[in-house]
Amino acid sequence: MPVRPKDAVEWRSAWVGPDVARNRESIMKGFARQARAFARSPLQRDPERLGRLLAFAAPRPDEAALDVACGPGIVTAALARRAGLAVGVDLAREMIDEARGAGGLYLRADVERLPFKDGSFDLVICRNACHHFADPPVVAREMRRVARLGGRVVIEDMAAPEDPARREYHETIERLRDTAHARTLTRPEIRALLEAAGLRVEREEPIAFVVDFEEWADRAFPPPADKEKARAMLLACLEEDRAGLRVWREGERLKFERQSVLCRATRPV
Repeated sequence: MPVRPKDAVEWRSAWVGPDVARNRESIMKGFARQARAFARSPLQRDPERLGRLLAFAAPRPDEAALDVACGPGIVTAALARRAGLAVGVDLAREMIDEARGAGGLYLRADVERLPFKDGSFDLVICRNACHHFADPPVVAREMRRVARLGGRVVIEDMAAPEDPARREYHETIERLRDTAHARTLTRPEIRALLEAAGLRVEREEPIAFVVDFEEWADRAFPPPADKEKARAMLLACLEEDRAGLRVWREGERLKFERQSVLCRATRPV
């Protein structure tokens, strides 16, 4: 029988305190601008990508699922069609506004202080958000806390190159494009993040996405000069791999392939 909200979730105050709000101001401003474009992004809505995540996480009709940093609710809405309960949380009010009506329940909340009791969810997912977190270990511990014993925690995020020079080049491009970007983790760092939170990693799957530069850059609304700097840095990768990205031209479009990872862990019983 599907889980009912009152059986799985203890709703506490979702308002963030003034200190936390100040620390998150740049992220909130960035995502306030990006909310509508993000919700309509072909890359974010790609059914093949979404289907791969759901197959990896394997939500069931008798389960309660949480989407951490849910953005405009793309993953939450998909979970709502498969799980008994799907809840999405995000700090940006504009993202929550975009998400409402998409399917699932939504709450504005700080992901470092999730407003749920311990063990509320069978499945906790975070897609494409770890690189925005100021303190990923805190978020990982919160994801573990709200997962039930034996519950699953799934992260999908882009993976930084392990070579230090390529990593720094890659990070410079990301920061030019998006002021909300914090730090991209490598595959080993993502695994270590979950293990340090007290989770047992069961499966990792490398994945890759083809990204159209114009759609990707414009979705974050960077200053024109910064966008052109990012473009120039990617163009330099056509002759030499400086960022751990495969970059090419397709007609007039500049495209690149981003390396990412799916990682699934469980909370030990």
